[in-house]
Order: sequence, then C-alpha cells, then structure tokens
Amino acid sequence: MEGVWKYFLTILLAVSGSCSHITEGPQNATVLEGSEARFNCTVSRGWQLILWYINNQVSLSITVNGPIISSDRIVPKSYQSGDSFTTEMIIRDVRRSDSGKIKCGLQNSSKEETAFLSVQVVGSLHIQNDSLVLIEDKAHEIICEASGWNPLPNISWVIDVPVNHSSYCSHPKPGDLQSSVSILSLMPQGNGTLTCVASMAGLPFNRSVMVHLTVIKSPLEGDVLSNTFPTWAIILLAVGLPLLLILVIILVVLFCCGCSCKKRKEASYQSKIRNLSISKPNDGPIQAMGNNGKENYGYSSDEPRNTKISSPPSVTSNFSASRQGGQVRLPHQINEEQQQVRTARSTPTVYPSHPRKIRNATLV
Repeated sequence: MEGVWKYFLTILLAVSGSCSHITEGPQNATVLEGSEARFNCTVSRGWQLILWYINNQVSLSITVNGPIISSDRIVPKSYQSGDSFTTEMIIRDVRRSDSGKIKCGLQNSSKEETAFLSVQVVGSLHIQNDSLVLIEDKAHEIICEASGWNPLPNISWVIDVPVNHSSYCSHPKPGDLQSSVSILSLMPQGNGTLTCVASMAGLPFNRSVMVHLTVIKSPLEGDVLSNTFPTWAIILLAVGLPLLLILVIILVVLFCCGCSCKKRKEASYQSKIRNLSISKPNDGPIQAMGNNGKENYGYSSDEPRNTKISSPPSVTSNFSASRQGGQVRLPHQINEEQQQVRTARSTPTVYPSHPRKIRNATLV
C-alpha cells in the first residue's frame, strides 16, 4: 500500500511541473559483475522530482521530501552546491541484467540525459601445465585458455626467458563464445618464467597466470627412452631387467649342468660296454679252439659218408711227419693251419652261429 502511495505522489509531482533543467547528466560506466556502479545527475534550482531509469524502468525517484527506492540494491545520495543539486544513484552487486541504458530525467520535461552501463564478467585463466620442460633451440607451443569471460579478454604474454624466436596469436575457442585461446610459439635458450595476461577492455583490471620454464639440452639417442617413457616405467625396467638377466643366467647354468651330467652318464655307459667287450675272450681261429680241447670220440660227422672205403695211403710215400710239441701232424694239416692263420690276421674275427666241427687225428 505504501508503494502505491509513493508512486501516486510521484505522478502528482510530475504533473505540477517546474522550470528546472539538467545541467550535467550521468556518464557511461563499465564495471565488473558483483561490483558497484555509480551515476550522477546535476539539476538547477526549482526541481520537484528527479527520476532514474534502468533499461526504461523507474528504479529511483528523488523528491523534495526524500527518495523513493524500488530495489534494495539501489542506494541514493544527494549533494547541494549553491544553486545546483546533484543526485547520485549507486547500484550494488551489479548483474549482467543491469547492462544497458541509464537515464536521468525531470518531471514534466522531455529532456533526459542517458548513459550506458556495461557489466563485464571475469572468468578463469590457466596454462595447461604448471611446469614445463622444453628442449633448447627447438620450436614449442604453449597454450593459455581464458574461459567464462564476457566479453572476451585481450590475452598477451610476458616472456621472461631468453629465446631465439617467439610469437603468439589469440582467437575465440570454437564452439564456446565465452572462451578464448592464445598460442605462444617460441624457441627457448634458457630457464625462466612465462606469464599469460588477460585484460578487459575499458577496465584497469587484468588476470594473469605464470608458469616456470626449464630448458634442457637436446637429448642423445640413448636418452630418448627417458623422454618417451614415464618415470615409473623407467624404474620398472631398471629393476626388472637385472632380475630377468639373473634368471636367464641361472637357466643357462642349469642347462649346462644337465648336459654335462648326461654326457658323463653316456661316457660311463660307453666305458662299461667297452670294458665288457675287452673282457670277453677272443675265440680266435676255429682251428685254435680245437687245439686246446680234447678229442671227442663220440663225434659223428654230419657229412654224408662215402660207402666206398679207400685204401689207406702209403705210409712210406705220402707220409711226412712234423713234430711240434710232441705231436705229429700231417703236411696237409699244417698247410691248412697256416692258411687259416693268415686269413684270421687279414680279416676280422667272425663267430658263426653253427661252427663246423673239425676232428683232428694223431697218427703214431
């Protein structure tokens, strides 16, 4: 009810009119979201009602009896200087929806003074890595991204490191109207720091992020592994390879011992066979075996016997005795023994499965 009464009073004062005029209107303002925005309006003597508009909506009314406030975020202030009266409207906790026209007007006057309020939003700023390790005199790219800014900030770089060449470019991030990306290309020659700075147009405000840069010499071929694999993989290889080598050595030693034992067993077996073959008596010629035995008077020749009995040879004409060791042998037996000895020496000993039986006769 009180609000309706104040609004009615404002209309009544506006109808009454006056001859006052605005000597100085509000000025454009650019502020950050969540901060304060201040606007001043100065009028001459004789005013009755001063109206403040935010985007064509009455937000504050100043009367000779006091201010009429439509929002708790609006704070009015007034200053009297001679014949001039200055009213100030303070907007606290500025929101993006407050962006737009700010107007100051008098009752029963068509003249209004207009200003513009720009509310900017500060987002986040980050570099992909907090610490960088780069190779000396090799081209590298470092990316800085600003997200959630409105409008998009201006991104620049502060290079506090000796470089052979450096350049950067910034552009909006594809698919995100409130994000911007800046890419720095450089060839470092020493350690230092890199700073990415995002600044807002029209405001003495900026946000920055710094990264430490470590420059190393170009790695040798043997050091490529340390730059390719992570630290845990290198440690695993350093521990696992010696263990694997020890295991391989143990397997090789066991294999060699097994082969040596097998060769010893084979050599022992061959030695036993050789000893058995040496210890087996050599039968020699068949005829020699007959000389060591006794005559078997019960022997019967397997050869067919001739029924015709030939007359015994003449002892005086065909007989020639040879006495060796007290034993008399016939000449043809001596020749046969010599032939068998020569044959036994020139040919290996063969043991027939069914040896031929030979009968020796001693003539006295």
